[in-house]
Amino acid sequence: MIRSFIAVSLPGEVRGRLEQYGKELKQLGLDGSFPKSESFHLTLKFLGNIPEQKVDEIGDALERAVAGVAPLQVSVRGLGVFPGASNPRVVWIGFEHSELLKALQERVDRATEAIGFPGEDRPFRPHLTLARLKSKANLKALQEYLKESGAGAAAGAVPVEEVILFRSDLRPDGARYTRLRSVRLQGEPEHEGE
Repeated sequence: MIRSFIAVSLPGEVRGRLEQYGKELKQLGLDGSFPKSESFHLTLKFLGNIPEQKVDEIGDALERAVAGVAPLQVSVRGLGVFPGASNPRVVWIGFEHSELLKALQERVDRATEAIGFPGEDRPFRPHLTLARLKSKANLKALQEYLKESGAGAAAGAVPVEEVILFRSDLRPDGARYTRLRSVRLQGEPEHEGE
């Protein structure tokens, strides 16, 4: 079985800025784990454990899902926490609202649902995890940091030119990701708001 997910990879400069935010959070004395820059990606659909022979079927479903979809670009901005400021478990940075990105995620979700993967029951909230917190240590410092820097935080633009089926291997030093299949977006460009 292969632990897998479908995602968009991020350019190096965006990953570098995300890592910098992770360092700033770590300097606040937070008790948690902070992803390495190579582990950042925008997840469109988590599939869980799949049999190896299902890889081609998923790849074909992705081909159908993105047929006619044009490349797009989304900006990474705005810090927040899940589930809330009084009991944060995850510190994240979000993406500027994009109907085109939302539509792409919905197409991927429908295509994988058609081949046996449950559809998402939660709304799509694109984000990147900067820290997973284990306790409320230095909560006040985190709240202050979010108040001062949260809304203005930005990590640059992400070109969405392909969707990738990744394999995720969990290791003691963190997860290792391997591309199993990449599908390029090749439709005619659209613009937000048209």
